[in-house]
Amino acid sequence: MTRTIRKVVVWSALAALAVGLTFFGWRAQTTALASSKQRGPGQAVPILPSPHIPYVGAPHAAYNSLPPTSGPHVPQTIAPGVYRQQVPDEIQVHALEHGHVLIQYGPGVPRADVRMLEQVGRLHLNDVVVAPYRQLGGTVALTAFGQLERLDRADRGSVEAFVVTFAGRYNHGWRR
Repeated sequence: MTRTIRKVVVWSALAALAVGLTFFGWRAQTTALASSKQRGPGQAVPILPSPHIPYVGAPHAAYNSLPPTSGPHVPQTIAPGVYRQQVPDEIQVHALEHGHVLIQYGPGVPRADVRMLEQVGRLHLNDVVVAPYRQLGGTVALTAFGQLERLDRADRGSVEAFVVTFAGRYNHGWRR
């Protein structure tokens, strides 16, 4: 390869990289801005600073919602799917930060409703985490980054609307 061709290839690669970084930086910035102004099901929850903490249970600032919708979190996250054990808050927040929606239910939610919530989770396999959350009692909580909807009963239409509206809205690029 001649020296001139190498220069052209290098400059072309650098230009492509700059365009890509500009595009993805703009996309992440606009996605984050959109997340703070999103309208839809549930209620917007003020977005907290979201620093990484070293481990689950490490001391950190308090969350401003139950379950959390933003705030301190560990560097690890969880893949979308159906889980039978509660997901720690510090891992939930990181999943939300990657654009996933969490569907969580308390121990008092009827088993038939839990099965329906799990079905919805399986229909949206790349976007949803379904898990129990003992602090919810007999209710259901739907969370996205900066958004929360609490349901007194599991209503499939409400759950689907929340998932469709908020899945992927704050995405750092990681997908399963």
